[in-house]
Amino acid sequence: MAKKIKWCLIFTLLSSVTSLAQNKALSLYDSAYLYFQQKDFAKALYYYDRHYSSTKYTDNYGTYYAALSACQVGKKDKAISYLKKSAAVGFDLSAYDHFSSNPLTHCLSKIPEWKKFISTFKRKADSANLELSKINAALNDQNSRINTTLLQDEKYWQKLSNELSPFELSQRIKTFTDFPIPKKKGFWTLYFITVADTIEVPYLLYIPKNYNSRHKTPLYTYLHGAVVNKLQFPKAADVIDGPEAEFIRGALNDNYFILYPLGKRDFGWIYQQVAFETILQQISHVKSLYNIDDNKVYIGGHSNGGSGAFWFATKKPDPFAAFFAFNFLPASYGSNTILRNLNNDLKFFGVSGKEDKTFPLSLVENIYTITLPTSSSWENFFLTGDHLLPFTKKDSMAFLFEKIGVQQRSPLSPKVVWETDDIRNGKIHWIEITELDTLTPRAYWHTDIIPSVVIEKKVNLPFNKNKTGALKAIVKGNDVYVEASCIKEFRIYLYEGMFDLNKNIRIYVNDHLHFDMLIAANNSIILNEFLKSKDRTQVVSNIITIKL
Repeated sequence: MAKKIKWCLIFTLLSSVTSLAQNKALSLYDSAYLYFQQKDFAKALYYYDRHYSSTKYTDNYGTYYAALSACQVGKKDKAISYLKKSAAVGFDLSAYDHFSSNPLTHCLSKIPEWKKFISTFKRKADSANLELSKINAALNDQNSRINTTLLQDEKYWQKLSNELSPFELSQRIKTFTDFPIPKKKGFWTLYFITVADTIEVPYLLYIPKNYNSRHKTPLYTYLHGAVVNKLQFPKAADVIDGPEAEFIRGALNDNYFILYPLGKRDFGWIYQQVAFETILQQISHVKSLYNIDDNKVYIGGHSNGGSGAFWFATKKPDPFAAFFAFNFLPASYGSNTILRNLNNDLKFFGVSGKEDKTFPLSLVENIYTITLPTSSSWENFFLTGDHLLPFTKKDSMAFLFEKIGVQQRSPLSPKVVWETDDIRNGKIHWIEITELDTLTPRAYWHTDIIPSVVIEKKVNLPFNKNKTGALKAIVKGNDVYVEASCIKEFRIYLYEGMFDLNKNIRIYVNDHLHFDMLIAANNSIILNEFLKSKDRTQVVSNIITIKL
């Protein structure tokens, strides 16, 4: 059953295309389905024939519609041929009713091959539904996983904040290890995050067999592909049996937690800011339940999921040690794609298939090439393979996970560069742009980095869609030097261990001294920042706001 479902899901992965990536085979497929919907079965069959003669990929739905079309125009032998192709691929067992109840199947009802097809389909679907009910029960088994810990008890932490000195509170946060032991390990479980008090957003978590609640364990967040094609959140029971979950779990060898967010077209990692921020909430939730290594949290994905990882690398990198993407488009669809932000100490690893027709090599390479002179953080590898490269050549990805696994977050990096067109995405490490002033002239170094394919209007991608503000900053002892362009306000986060709070902190902006004062650690800020992130390693002692 798992294998049959898996290959249907692989076709779904193949379908994660955008307007800039429509290839010939998929255009034929789309044309065939359009004529099928219009009940022009002769033309539908014509295009299905052309589609399947031009591609090696076969799927349940297209072959089924081709069989129906062939039957309607009296081509019984061709209908039988397409039914056999559909059966050979494997059935989408969750869609038995869709296949069996279509009124057009009346044309097939007297064909023995149809009777065999649909009876086999029903038997396997019934068996699958029984199995899925067991899987769903396990996914929702709250007795086997962790549901609450002391880290979620805000009253407890507020009491400590009232009783302890800032140093003592910070140490209590950093040394916290009182995590319960889950009753089971080596399994997937399903959690939910409530967004805006109305939306129940699901995510999967894999608890590794080798988890020890007394030891910090790395966390990988994996963003699935084809999010633009999903009208509903994927069914968790289908996902854990699918190629992407199997791939990432196999790559990590039961030594790491895997957070697997579930997305859909109107709540996914292409256009929706709230979906990205929900992923950060999911990470914080996992950190509140299990002993996660704050400095070894990674995020990546395939296709649309890889583009989502690219968004985090260029918009909200703070919780992560490294980023990875397979067969992806390096662009942020809903806002500016700011390549300057890859010029920091966070590694982004990409893999692109040389035969990928969805996100062509030439397009990815064009964006990558223009980024290289300004970034030492992005490494892209171009390997032989198509859009399904990670799943059809799993072993070829081992080198990438070796590179990722040695990366550790360095939140106290003394030098940063950041640019934003949206103050919701204004923070990197210890500095945050909180207000823009895009009417003032730009600094000489604040230039747009735009690939030639965008300049020449070969593709429509947002690289300089909105006006931005940017800064460059460096810490030397207790002195902070900032070069600001089109910025009205920013904040400095005083992380414990980064500054000597027994001495004045001086902040220079564009060569002028803007701040020179002694700043003490503040329990309220320590607690508020900790409760938001559940980060036990990166403790904020205080925050300085600079208005320009």
